[in-house]
Amino acid sequence: MKKMNIIVMAIAGAVLLIAGVMKIHQLLTEPIVSDSFWESWAFFVIQIPLELGLAIWLLSGLFRKAGWLLTLISFAGFIGVTVHKALTGAESCGCFGTVIVDPRITLWAMDVPIFLTLAIFRPIGQKFLPPPWPSTKHFFSIAIGTFIILPVIVAVLIFNKPPLKTKTYEVVNPQEWVKPAEINEPAKNEWEKLEQIDVADELRSGIWIVLFYHFDCPDCREMMPVYEEIHNSLKGNEEA
Repeated sequence: MKKMNIIVMAIAGAVLLIAGVMKIHQLLTEPIVSDSFWESWAFFVIQIPLELGLAIWLLSGLFRKAGWLLTLISFAGFIGVTVHKALTGAESCGCFGTVIVDPRITLWAMDVPIFLTLAIFRPIGQKFLPPPWPSTKHFFSIAIGTFIILPVIVAVLIFNKPPLKTKTYEVVNPQEWVKPAEINEPAKNEWEKLEQIDVADELRSGIWIVLFYHFDCPDCREMMPVYEEIHNSLKGNEEA
């Protein structure tokens, strides 16, 4: 039982460590664009050090029972979040940064198995808090290292500014999509992407409603039939 508990907690720590590192990579390489706080840049900056801190705790073996309980609670929360994303049709669980993983795979291949094995293989016979105290050298080497590494990571994430335009994506403000030209002057400030889409000519004339939505947005999917109905009702009646 004790050996299995050590193995399970090490696996949980490794998963949290990998997930935290991949989220760091995401924040360093691309901007986070979301109206939801739970998927925002600010939430990632809060979540990453907590995730890495718990991973270091589990892998260090310090205060094993307290670490086990906190990890059990954390994975119960992960299960709730992943279930919500699976039910709302999210494309990815968001656990591993830019790597897209179906929430259902994450739920049944990672969150639920780790939670159940943690619940089964408990640190029996250990106290939540000392005594006995761990080795002084071991404790301070882990504690000092952690309190140096995590603030440095947070500072790097805060001051890092990913590019708004790369070969794979471009972030633009809505005001930049189509800028109105002055009277009797050519449209010289149009968003250059208009030259690359097949509705560019139509957008330059008349009044149009253009709907941009994210494929991972459940509210957007619910509204699409409404927009399609409006489109069908106005089709062929442009003066309406």
